[in-house]
Order: sequence, then structure tokens, then C-alpha cells
Amino acid sequence: AAAAIEDPCESASDYKGPSLLVVSSNALAKRVPLSMFREQSRGGVGVKLLKLDGGTTLAAIQVTPDQETIAAEDTCIIVSTKEGIVNCIPLSSINVSGRQAKGHKLVTLNEGDAVHSITLATGEEARAGSDDE
Repeated sequence: AAAAIEDPCESASDYKGPSLLVVSSNALAKRVPLSMFREQSRGGVGVKLLKLDGGTTLAAIQVTPDQETIAAEDTCIIVSTKEGIVNCIPLSSINVSGRQAKGHKLVTLNEGDAVHSITLATGEEARAGSDDE
């Protein structure tokens, strides 16, 4: 399990290791360093990661690779909505931030639409998938 960030001066934006990608149903996304989560014993109460209000739900959560791998593999997020709209967004466009941050708007949703799922893919996989159309 990951230990807490040892250097209090280290900011999330300088973090280069693996992170947790969190996406809400209203298309807000953020990447949080795994080091910001402490190990807990059975019965632990956990830590707050995302503020859910006004009918917003957690749409997806995924562990992402370190910055070097993201850049080398041109990793992207494939976002699908309940209305069937699919977008491919570079993972590097979502900054690493702290647990309290609101997040980054992934896509613009039509009224009544919501994020249905996400998938991480390398740039090569995403380009190969777009040739199938």
C-alpha cells in the first residue's frame, strides 16, 4: 500500500508516479497521486475523494500509470456517455491534483446526458479503433 507523501513541500502537480483517475457522472475528472492515500486497517473510515452533490454519481475510478509511461504510450481516456457519444482525450491533459480539487471538465454533456464509462487505451489502440468506423 502507498504511504503518505513524505515531503510536505511536494505538491500533487509535481508528482510523477501512478495516480487514481476519478470521473463523475457530470464529466468532471481528476488524477490524484496514490501516495495521498494512507493504508487503513479493517474498519477504517477512509478519506474523502470526491464531493458528490445534486444527483452527481461516481462514474468511474481507475489506476493510471506513471507520467513517463503515459507520455511514452500516448495514453488516452475513451469516455462514453449514456447517449452513446464517445470521445478520446489524452490522459496527460488531466493534471494531477489533490483530493480536495474539483476536477477538470472532460467533455461537454447535453442536458440529461451523463458519463457512462471510461477506458484507458494507448494512442496506438485508440487510432486502431478509429479505423474500424
